[in-house]
Amino acid sequence: MPVSISLASPSRRFAPTQWRLWPAVRHSGMLALGLIRIFALANPSAAAPTDSLDSLHAVHQRVRIGAEIFLDPGHTPEEIRHHFSRMRETGLTVARLFIIWDHIERQPGEWSFDLYDAAYDAAAANGLSILATLCADDPPGWARETPFYHQKLALNTPAARARAAEYIERVVTRYRDHPAQGPWSLSNEPTGLPEEFDPPTLVQFGAWLERKYGTVTQLNARWFRPIAGFDQVNFDRAFATSGWTDYAALLDWKWFRIQQQTDQLAWLRDQVRRHDPRHPTHANPAGLAGNMPARGADLWSEKQAVDFIGATEHASHQFRQYAAADVDFGHAFINDLLRSGRDGAPWWITELQAGLSLFGGRAHNPGGHDLVRRVWDGIGAGAKGVILWCWHPRRFGREAGEWGLVAPDGSPTPRSEAIAALARILANSGAFLHGAEPLPARVAILYDRQALVLASIDERVPADTDRVLHSLLGVHRALTERQIPVDFVTEDDLKNDRTSRYDVLYLPHVYAMDDATVSAVRRFVEAGGTVWADGPLAWKTDAGRVRSEMPGDLTDVFGLVVGDILPEAAPFPFTSTDVQAGDSMRLTLGLRGAETVASDRDGRPIATRHRFGRGTALYFATALAAGYHRHPDPQARQFISEAALASASTLDITARSTSARIVFRPLRSTEGLAAILVNHGETSTVHVTFRGPVRSVAEVTTGRSISVATSNGRSEVEISVPADGVAVLLACPPSP
Repeated sequence: MPVSISLASPSRRFAPTQWRLWPAVRHSGMLALGLIRIFALANPSAAAPTDSLDSLHAVHQRVRIGAEIFLDPGHTPEEIRHHFSRMRETGLTVARLFIIWDHIERQPGEWSFDLYDAAYDAAAANGLSILATLCADDPPGWARETPFYHQKLALNTPAARARAAEYIERVVTRYRDHPAQGPWSLSNEPTGLPEEFDPPTLVQFGAWLERKYGTVTQLNARWFRPIAGFDQVNFDRAFATSGWTDYAALLDWKWFRIQQQTDQLAWLRDQVRRHDPRHPTHANPAGLAGNMPARGADLWSEKQAVDFIGATEHASHQFRQYAAADVDFGHAFINDLLRSGRDGAPWWITELQAGLSLFGGRAHNPGGHDLVRRVWDGIGAGAKGVILWCWHPRRFGREAGEWGLVAPDGSPTPRSEAIAALARILANSGAFLHGAEPLPARVAILYDRQALVLASIDERVPADTDRVLHSLLGVHRALTERQIPVDFVTEDDLKNDRTSRYDVLYLPHVYAMDDATVSAVRRFVEAGGTVWADGPLAWKTDAGRVRSEMPGDLTDVFGLVVGDILPEAAPFPFTSTDVQAGDSMRLTLGLRGAETVASDRDGRPIATRHRFGRGTALYFATALAAGYHRHPDPQARQFISEAALASASTLDITARSTSARIVFRPLRSTEGLAAILVNHGETSTVHVTFRGPVRSVAEVTTGRSISVATSNGRSEVEISVPADGVAVLLACPPSP
């Protein structure tokens, strides 16, 4: 049962509020900060942020580069002022700031904001806006509910919510009128609440079950152990961990956990809006390159719970499904997920690894070229903000000494100098990118939450290694390597006919689909679309029930029926021409009108094409996409990408390269068409074509003018993109 919420958002176009008069000295020993505030009041133009973030409209207006500045009580006002001054000098315009509950309420009822007052004042004095991360789900030490902070709780009791509401009121009312206040980030990395089976959680579960089933009789018809009432749900850890368990109950539990996370995020949002209806709300789920629904969160429903979404992207531990050399594909995957289905809202990369991570994952210390490449990919995908983690190395705890963009004292590093150079480009030759938007893709990949949730039960392997996830990663990688822009769509998009603008729809290992989604795929092909599928397509319903034949009601669409699934223990040759395109399984086919595109080495059909209505259905009888992610084979990439090449060629900008390491990002701005080419490989030549004549093409990171050849209504340039580098092209139209 997919999660879908509809939450109305009030208009965000408000005039900035003037900074209210703060007392010159709030606490003893704060004379210096009081003088800063007096100076700000006497010289508002000197202290007011030059780039306010007080509305969603403002978020959308510019591309911003920022960094998390992680403070602890040992930071002095002088150090804080120094770091904010250095952030400004580096060209940053946003400071992300955790307002840690334990720092401001060390004892019950004793609130002190000195540390964060200093940060807000320093931000205002340096023209930075603050993305404030609230920690209402991360109680202080005196509450004795967690061993340390960064241990988020489910706020599912009246007492917990009352305390959290007071924390939010204290923080939000204190800073809502401060000139440095920007968006409120509701919770750090809301990617599934702790899996608890305590009475308050079961009360929430019972209420969710009542909304789904309506009556106990309906629930008891499906569950193994009947319940007497929705207030008496009998569910414990054995359901979630036993090999043989109540499948229906466990499936309900997994969908409930997704809704529980979204509901808590929405509750936090509502608490913030009670006190500040002006500044936009934000959240940054993590693990988007993993099986997020299996962990208890859904990106699409979280997008509806906040004004704009973001994500965490750390090369050290967010991309364990990728080889170290391939993590840029993971960044591109997450960026495409964030951009998709946003209904026009902006989005940010809220955490991008900026420095050393030595422990707790893959050891990684990005170079300046790595940061520049990843920031440009985010901008090219449409991000309106990239926040680096962190500004300076953490000073305390298990991450001490790690993550810093700059040295501990704020002095420059090659990484910070590379970011400063990028910021200068955005402020000058690349300023057109502030208003640029990605060209709409014509190719979509189904992000099948139903299959992802079922896989977390059926696969019986770690959630981040299942075939459904790897199939998503494999299709995305194969298309990205061919410079084909893609979006992701969900079952809800299909069922609500929000996919008509796409020419091609990919269904990678979509082994679970409800009947309404099956019908929507049918309509898509009948109306003229091309659908691509592999593996056990529509084998099961969203409830895990096996259909009488595969692919069920899509048999006539694909012109075939699957006879059997033959497991394979190792990668294998899928056709007579590839080395190891096959993965996990072979599926035997009975053709019912489909034509054979490829046969295996024994002459049996294993890839087919079938016309249905005005469209075409392509099918591959193995876990082709998962295999491509695990062991890329050139023939597999051809099988995956060929269906989308013709559609991609109709875009106003196209790119082609013999290198599979070029990520292509086409955009449109008021100044012309733009292409960002991100290279995470060796120096490579790329041919970029712009529809229509152009007056000039410039490479804006270097200021070079690029020679243009125009013929047949198209303008083509050839550019060499340096190893591990970036090229940003702007094609200006002819003068009117």
